[in-house]
Amino acid sequence: MTSEKPRRAAHRIPESDGVLDDLRKALHDAGVTLPSLRLHHSTWSSGDPQAPGLIELGGCPLDTARRLTAALRRDTA
Repeated sequence: MTSEKPRRAAHRIPESDGVLDDLRKALHDAGVTLPSLRLHHSTWSSGDPQAPGLIELGGCPLDTARRLTAALRRDTA
């Protein structure tokens, strides 16, 4: 017996992987590395096909937070 939940969410995983890769590259190009950046896997087990997939940004050291802040400020200037 297979669960319907994983099948409903499985079609979103490639899209989420693509978004995650794009975010990781954009951060890298801005000189920022978030060591805990990953898919939030428990969102895939909700069984709700309309539930948004989440990406975990995770914790980061202060110097990374500073670089991220500077990159965001440059982008909005």
